[in-house]
Amino acid sequence: MTVATDSVRNALEQSPEKVVSHLHPEGSFEIADHVVPTGREEVWRFTPLKRLRGIHQDAPLDGHSFTVEVHAADGVTAEAVGVDHESRGTSGIVPPDRVSARAWAAADSVFLVDVPKEHVGEEATTVTLTGTGNDVASAGHLVIRAGAFAKATVVIRFQGTATLAENVDRRRRRRRAHRGLAPGLGRRRRAPLHPARPDRPRRDLAPRGGLLRR
Repeated sequence: MTVATDSVRNALEQSPEKVVSHLHPEGSFEIADHVVPTGREEVWRFTPLKRLRGIHQDAPLDGHSFTVEVHAADGVTAEAVGVDHESRGTSGIVPPDRVSARAWAAADSVFLVDVPKEHVGEEATTVTLTGTGNDVASAGHLVIRAGAFAKATVVIRFQGTATLAENVDRRRRRRRAHRGLAPGLGRRRRAPLHPARPDRPRRDLAPRGGLLRR
């Protein structure tokens, strides 16, 4: 006879895709779903809550005490768009805590950095947020979107003084998988045969993992 305790039974019945842990809380866009941190929680115990000036509680987030300056590389665009823009949330971001949920609800615009597909840039794009005061807290939302096969460097700099709650939404568009293979992999090719040993492939020309990109 096997007797299982409730904790063991719950662990066995838990979905393998869902991990229940106080270190990985379930995300939610609803502010009410997130408890107000006290600093005694494991994920908050190293955070100086007094310096947050109440943004983890109910302090208003209606300020605009920061400026944004952009130095965009050639081919990269950066602009402010509305919160209803299709790029917002496309990375699958779900607020993991109260501050993130409050910032999502209070942000009145989205700053979008867009890297087009197949873009390869040597110069970095720099977004500088300069705080102009911490009397009133502010909310923001930054989206960095890169097209397929794009390669770029985006630097986010913070300077000055401000109380800011901001979500950073990163999204990279990928190409479709080819014939059931993982994204980024091409067709399967056979390695060339060794000239001296036709029954053996040449080691120096054999594709890694048996796959080559087109």
